[in-house]
Amino acid sequence: MGRKNNRKQQRSRRGQGVSMSNKLQLYKQLYEKDLQVIDTLIEPNDTTNIGYDLYSVINTATDYSNMQTSYGEMRWVAAEFEYMPFFRYSAVVTDYALGYFGVRQGVFDTTVTAKSALQTVQLPGSFQISNKDPWKYKTPIVHNKPISTSDTNTAQSEMPKVNFYFGYTQDTTTNSSAGNLHIKLVLYAFSKKE
Repeated sequence: MGRKNNRKQQRSRRGQGVSMSNKLQLYKQLYEKDLQVIDTLIEPNDTTNIGYDLYSVINTATDYSNMQTSYGEMRWVAAEFEYMPFFRYSAVVTDYALGYFGVRQGVFDTTVTAKSALQTVQLPGSFQISNKDPWKYKTPIVHNKPISTSDTNTAQSEMPKVNFYFGYTQDTTTNSSAGNLHIKLVLYAFSKKE
């Protein structure tokens, strides 16, 4: 009789161990988050006004694909833009592009329409740029709830709508695309896939 009770207790403890392990795993998937930084480089056009959709740019990064494979949900936190010119000085005036850089959030564009310098300077936080000067800009992303890592950017999706613009008062007509724009997307990743 005593042996039977001992066996039952051992089985019960084993069952509790599995149950606790499953609960811990579920807790980790639901509540633990990892900070991720996804980065990529583009060569912005400086011969004409141009706009970009952050999702389309970052979606091509290998780190973003790896994050999608490893996690089920994410929340975008901030974006950082750092412009790095290939050279600082030129004797040719037409090598220089001058204008403004700005970021707009919350509005979906099927194709991002370029903005003029006057339109770009009206965006909150916009500032003056030159294609020969390095600069850095960081902005928080206004989006509070986690979304699926498989979401895409459509008018109906929960994907944050973030566009950024180069609006020029003076375009380059010689030696164009004179620098790289390093883009970093900071996000929290949830629901790690085991």
